[in-house]
Amino acid sequence: MTIMMGEMTLMALVMSTWAIFTQLFPDELRRDIKTYVNKVVSYVYPYVEITFYEYQEDTWFERSEAFDAIERYLSTNCSKMAKKLKAKVVKDCESIVLSMEENEEVTDEFNGIQIWWSSSKKIKQAPHTRRGDEENRFYRLICRREDRDIITKVYLCCL
Repeated sequence: MTIMMGEMTLMALVMSTWAIFTQLFPDELRRDIKTYVNKVVSYVYPYVEITFYEYQEDTWFERSEAFDAIERYLSTNCSKMAKKLKAKVVKDCESIVLSMEENEEVTDEFNGIQIWWSSSKKIKQAPHTRRGDEENRFYRLICRREDRDIITKVYLCCL
């Protein structure tokens, strides 16, 4: 009971500090403070996050080849561990391809290295276009910092 009260007190403290922070500091100062806080956190955060977007900003009309390769890899190797899947019918109902639903996370192992994959989407609001909001799905790979070279040079090339 006392642990729960302590967590609630800490959460209230963080929320009130954030409210004061956003009210008192101008945007430019907040941006600078966030930059320095992110730098400090990056020294102690033991993971590396690599994001693969469905559509790159320079080629909004064609899907990323890396995104397609990751989607195929995860559907064959990691879909057994996912709790939420979406199905795509391929070539006149000949086969069904299962892929991860948004906000789903699975783990993979490569040469004893633990790798976390998550699927999500970012909605970019476009108020002055006829298309409305643009949705860009992405896969995020998370691994330990010391395994970065193996992941980027060997694991990603195998996909």
